[in-house]
Amino acid sequence: MVIMHNSAKEIWDKLLSIYEQKSGQRLHFLICRLFSYCKDCADSIAQHVAELKALWTELCQERAVATVFFIKSNSVHTSK
Repeated sequence: MVIMHNSAKEIWDKLLSIYEQKSGQRLHFLICRLFSYCKDCADSIAQHVAELKALWTELCQERAVATVFFIKSNSVHTSK
């Protein structure tokens, strides 16, 4: 990938476009999982709550990553 680009900015823009897209897709996937999650009959309430908490934590972390990419993307585009 580095050979195909002439500058650090071009490499950064390419990486940003790749990971920004993946982050958005991951965010959508996690939101869908959270809203469609159902308690398994075999799980205890504690297990159910732990799974929901884990999903929520993962969603918050991914949202933070997406926000960073959005901010960096906007700053790159506005500085041109």
